[in-house]
Amino acid sequence: MRPAEDLSCWHGLCHRYLESFISHLRSTAMKFETLMLESLLAVCMLLCALTMGAMLG
Repeated sequence: MRPAEDLSCWHGLCHRYLESFISHLRSTAMKFETLMLESLLAVCMLLCALTMGAMLG
């Protein structure tokens, strides 16, 4: 093999590894963002319920 072919093979392997790693990071970030949004929704609903209870009570 010539050196250029060695680099091409290495680049292909590295590129495939990075693509799988980046997609894993994206899915982890999406799970974190979803958790944060769900928590925000729960806090807003609780705040609305407390405010409504104070107004009616």
